[in-house]
Amino acid sequence: MSVRAYKINKIDHEKGETFNLSHDTTIFNNLVDTEQLNSDCAGVIEISEADIKGLISEIKGGDTKVGKDEDKQDILNKLRLMKKQAKPTGYVDYYCY
Repeated sequence: MSVRAYKINKIDHEKGETFNLSHDTTIFNNLVDTEQLNSDCAGVIEISEADIKGLISEIKGGDTKVGKDEDKQDILNKLRLMKKQAKPTGYVDYYCY
């Protein structure tokens, strides 16, 4: 099977970040597939709505603890925003740089 690669002319992203790979370690460690990123953690990642919902449930249920320097409510608010962004298609893409 042939898989073609096309040059990207423009990446249109929102002005404000949804989350920060360096600071929101709970999101990074549980949802980000680092193989989608280059060695500088830059690239486009795809996160499924199902994975986001699962992490919300795990945090609420106590199965997954948030990082020691993170606020649990802040992480849950970011995850709820991510879930909303993923709603139309079942996944959401993020441009990380």
